[in-house]
Amino acid sequence: MIKNSDQIFALWQQEQIYLQSVKEKHPELFVKKPEIEETDTLSRVGISMPFIDRPLGYLKHHPFDFIVEEIQKNGDVSTVDYAPFTAEPVGDEQRTIYADLVKVGVSTVDAVKELCRGLSIEERQVGIAGIKDATALTSQRVSIRGVSIESLSGAQFASLFLKNIHADKGAINIGDLLGNRFTLFIRTEQGINQDDLMDKINDLGKNGFWNFYWLQRFGNRLLSHWWGLLLFQGNYKEVVRSYMCDPGPRELPAIAFARQEAGNDFGNWEKMKNILSPFCYSLRHELILLEYLSKNPNNFLGALKLIPEQIKLWTYAYASYLFNRFLSTYATNHGSYTAKLPLILSPDQRDRQLYQPFLAADRIPKQFEQNIRPFNFIRFARREVKTRVIPIIHGVKILSEGIIISFDLEKGAYATTFLAHLFTLVSGLPVPEWVKTKEYDLKETLGTGSLKETKEKLKKYIIEKETGEESSE
Repeated sequence: MIKNSDQIFALWQQEQIYLQSVKEKHPELFVKKPEIEETDTLSRVGISMPFIDRPLGYLKHHPFDFIVEEIQKNGDVSTVDYAPFTAEPVGDEQRTIYADLVKVGVSTVDAVKELCRGLSIEERQVGIAGIKDATALTSQRVSIRGVSIESLSGAQFASLFLKNIHADKGAINIGDLLGNRFTLFIRTEQGINQDDLMDKINDLGKNGFWNFYWLQRFGNRLLSHWWGLLLFQGNYKEVVRSYMCDPGPRELPAIAFARQEAGNDFGNWEKMKNILSPFCYSLRHELILLEYLSKNPNNFLGALKLIPEQIKLWTYAYASYLFNRFLSTYATNHGSYTAKLPLILSPDQRDRQLYQPFLAADRIPKQFEQNIRPFNFIRFARREVKTRVIPIIHGVKILSEGIIISFDLEKGAYATTFLAHLFTLVSGLPVPEWVKTKEYDLKETLGTGSLKETKEKLKKYIIEKETGEESSE
């Protein structure tokens, strides 16, 4: 069982050595198609609303093209602007350190692991309000318990720095935020009609946008909701088989090929381990299942209980998928819609009845909670989600290379959902030939600050999209 961040980092290093050796012999297994959010891709996750007249827009060519700054409950913004280390005196009753964590090119989960490595603490000592994008420059408030401010002053971290350090009581929990401020550069294929674009942005700022759960909710294989559906059915064996063996449209071909090869030997756990074990980091959860099944053949439920975080993601992804399907019926109704919808994981039978046609089509039993109850970490609670969200627009700048836009969204809303009402989004490698690669300081261009010092601090960890190599600037 993988226990700490050092072990996980060691697995990553081991896998990178293997991948490099394979890439030298079979470079074709490392070529992915650009990710284009077209109608058929959206329909995979339950979004059937027709989006029309949307030019192509490429996202995240450079990590500094996508800036996320957390808005605290009191309205303060944790900015990405660099500030040198300073710390206020600590009172006798102040046992928690608070700081703004600014990171680039890594997920919040990995940033927390790096923070713990640098401070020699456990992950349970760190509190966060939410998960921020990996391929981005982001800032968010964190709480750290059981450390001194003095220990922070000499600590070294990769891909991140801390600022606004102070001591107080309590700790940060998931959901302890008001929303997020986004400053984004969408690189466009062709010139954009400024009047048309501003009309659309002003309309969205006034009337809001359809609050679909967007693609990142469904994992890099866009299959998380499918595994959730199988859990709702109680088909634990098929969950295990699909999770280990079914490739996804956005997966590295080298890994997709290994999954398919392992699928040919499903049930031969030792042989499957031999096939998948070289991908000891990317497929570490799959290998946990295989290790258990090699000792407990056919106990698929027992195996799944060993990966609770994945089970949570799949269950909530299926709830999101149902929400998207239901919301799509409203979005195509041209006006008539309800302000909020409950999610399926509600104990109230009236809430579940809303989704009954979809549940029946998916062959989900009415008492599906019996299939979910074995996973006692899944909470059944009533939660309503807004069907439309109104963004607060701070600034728009149209350039020859694309559009820079800054806006606030309340917590739980996706920036990509908002952008998808304006563009057909494209991301990933290889970068399309039409993408213009000139780099901008987004804050300086909008007149809201400068990224110069932040970039200088983090430049070692910036990965250039077009080369796949570290920046030498």
